[in-house]
Amino acid sequence: MSCFAQVPCKDVILHARASSSKEPAVKRLAQIPISHSENGAHKVFKEAGCALDIPLSYVDLSTQKAMPYITMTSWVQFLNKTNRLHYLTGLKNALERQRVCYEFWQRVKVLRPDHPVFTLAAAGRVRLEDVVPLLHHGDEGRSYRKTPIMIISTHGLLGRGSHTAERPKHKVAVEDDCMGLNFLGSTVTTHFIFAAMPHALYKWAPDALETMLTLYAKDLRKLALNGIEVTENNELRRLHFFCYGAKGDLPYLGKAGQFTRTYSMCPKSSSSKKCCQGICFICNAGVEQQPNKPDHPWEDFRASASWLGTVGLNPGFNQHAPLLKVPHDHSVLFYRLDIWHCWHLGVGKAFIASALVVLLDAIADEGDSLETRLSNMFASYSAHCKRLKVYGYLASFTRDFLGWDKANNMPAGHWSKGFVTTRLFVWLQEYLEDHFKDTRDPMIQEIEFVPRHQLFMALT
Repeated sequence: MSCFAQVPCKDVILHARASSSKEPAVKRLAQIPISHSENGAHKVFKEAGCALDIPLSYVDLSTQKAMPYITMTSWVQFLNKTNRLHYLTGLKNALERQRVCYEFWQRVKVLRPDHPVFTLAAAGRVRLEDVVPLLHHGDEGRSYRKTPIMIISTHGLLGRGSHTAERPKHKVAVEDDCMGLNFLGSTVTTHFIFAAMPHALYKWAPDALETMLTLYAKDLRKLALNGIEVTENNELRRLHFFCYGAKGDLPYLGKAGQFTRTYSMCPKSSSSKKCCQGICFICNAGVEQQPNKPDHPWEDFRASASWLGTVGLNPGFNQHAPLLKVPHDHSVLFYRLDIWHCWHLGVGKAFIASALVVLLDAIADEGDSLETRLSNMFASYSAHCKRLKVYGYLASFTRDFLGWDKANNMPAGHWSKGFVTTRLFVWLQEYLEDHFKDTRDPMIQEIEFVPRHQLFMALT
């Protein structure tokens, strides 16, 4: 499982048909109809011993009978049986794994001393060196026909790092080890799928997703409290696996955590007859007792903003949501915001769109029409990408691209790829230096400040 060639089953079948091999399995592959390529090919793979030996479990949903899923317990048992437990920590040496796990939890204790793992350790039910930290991950991706599909998975919190070049050349003491994130390596070896749910299964039936997450949480709770016996260095040990939190983009967390306050509740106009319920599941930002009179304005980004004092006091989610059955300390801390989604498809995207609208007024001398100025901006962007030999992805700058249909509306940005925000930030810094290097316009000076000081976020 160290090297994978990812091709559609359709291509495998076409290659089998073109092959002169007399192998029975190849001949069976060649006979599979293209219209049933996935099911047919995987059936042949399983018969030929090319499928992972992991048992599938099934549950009846309101929208589908016998929905398949794989428990994390099954994954751990498989990894143990095939000597691949290091996929969960990035550490092959058992003694090193124990030292790193112990050090990890000692650091957590400083920040979150109320975590149940420490109560269990004090009672002698677990050993911190044998507690492996995990993360729950959910994401609504896109299927072959561009329809949404919900992917529910688990991965180790620790791993081999985020970049090969950042690894220390010499071994450091465990207390000085910054510990590697779980970014390097194929996701096939770092993320362990629980279920893949086509959109039709949960779009009109929230109970279907709730059922799957209930099964998921029940299994993780068992792994945390009861553990599982594994073999390390020819020694039988009982490892416990604690899910440190649930991460994902806000749309996923909103569904999984049954949020009652989300960013989608942000007021769309300057006034409304209905009170805003709030826009954040962590604090009371935007909550109104009277229409258009927020107790804690969500637009306030000062260090003294009043909503800061409400963080964690009134969580905006269902306290009985399935994932909260996983052992945890503070429920607000269990749902982990994905900083990359929040930046690349959130704050960063909104900033770029707004900045471009401001700059359109500043380059009024380049053309009377908005379309002309947008075209000139895009020409600069295209030349930038061509010079750096990077893929620009975009075909033009338009009102729709900016998410700016009316002049008095706030631009929202209508691109869905995070790397577009990255590319636009790099280009914007260059564009500002070329066109507004000595500007005295306070608004443009503010715009210049952000790319210069936040470029590290854009480049990741």
